[in-house]
Amino acid sequence: MDQSVCPVQRTAWLLDGAAPPTFPDRFRSGSPTYSYFVDRITHQRVAPECARRPTERIEAARWPAVLEPWLDPGLRRKSLPPKWSADCASAHHTDDAISITGLNDGAVIRRPPGKEAPKARLEIRGSDAEVNWMVNGRIVARQNAAIPQILDFPEAGRYD
Repeated sequence: MDQSVCPVQRTAWLLDGAAPPTFPDRFRSGSPTYSYFVDRITHQRVAPECARRPTERIEAARWPAVLEPWLDPGLRRKSLPPKWSADCASAHHTDDAISITGLNDGAVIRRPPGKEAPKARLEIRGSDAEVNWMVNGRIVARQNAAIPQILDFPEAGRYD
C-alpha cells in the first residue's frame, strides 16, 4: 500500500500472542483505499456537484475490520472523512451509514473452560450522537456513540 495514505504501519499487532489477518479484508469488500473531496477553505467534505468553492481530492486508507478493536479512538477518528459541508446537505450520501464494530453478524462466542463469561467491546461508527444499545430487543445502555460499550454474554444462546 502507498505509504502516503497509510497513517501507521506495523509489522504485526498482537493480541494474546495472535496476529490478526489484514488484507484482503474478509469482512469489508472493496479497495483498501478510498477517496473523497474536501472544500479547500473549510476542509469539510463535499461532492464536486454541490461544492461552491475549489475542492481537493483526498486519498485515505481503510483499516482492516479485524484491526479496528486495536485502534485507539483518536486514531480511528483521524481515519474517518470530515463531516459533510452544509453546501451538500441536500445530497444523498450512502456512505454515512451507522455501523457497529467489534463483532460480526453471526459471530460465535465461546466461554473458555473454567473462565468467566465472554465480553465484547462494541463501538459505533458514523455517529457522535447519543445512542441506545439493545440486546435481544431490550435497552441495556444509553450513551454517547463515541464511548465504546462492553457487553457481557453470561448465558449460552443467540444474541440479537
